[in-house]
Amino acid sequence: MPVVNSEIVDNLIYYTLPDGHGLLPGDEVHMEIDWQRRYRLMRLHFAAELILELIMRELHMEKIGAHIAETKARIDFIYHENISFIFEKLLTQYNQIIKADKPIKTDFSDVNSQRRYWEIEGFSKVPCGGTHVKSTAEVGFITLKRINIGSAKERIEIRLASSDCH
Repeated sequence: MPVVNSEIVDNLIYYTLPDGHGLLPGDEVHMEIDWQRRYRLMRLHFAAELILELIMRELHMEKIGAHIAETKARIDFIYHENISFIFEKLLTQYNQIIKADKPIKTDFSDVNSQRRYWEIEGFSKVPCGGTHVKSTAEVGFITLKRINIGSAKERIEIRLASSDCH
């Protein structure tokens, strides 16, 4: 049966199952991760993180939202003009990092509070509790799309390049 939600409370993960699941406290369960889905989410997650880091180095905008889904990721910003003017520069920098096949280091900055980070050569430690692939080449190439989501709000939509969607 699917897990419909998960929540971390005091370093414990609680899973919510559909109504009528029939399980009782103490029942033993076997869990499986849908690896293809998880792997796409890992790749899109890191692609979004990398684009966010690159864009913040250039424009220092206020991030107001983000979402990672199986087919695309998005990052929302407060910005008063069309953000697509920077896409070519972002993709050039991003592609150089992907082609360099740099290792992605992940670790805890504070084990007790479960605070984690990722780091690649040329970047500072970036706080993030998400799951990550092992190298930048594993993330693959992406496409960017600009969406205006309202007054002074811009969205960057990130998709894995079509030749990279296995």
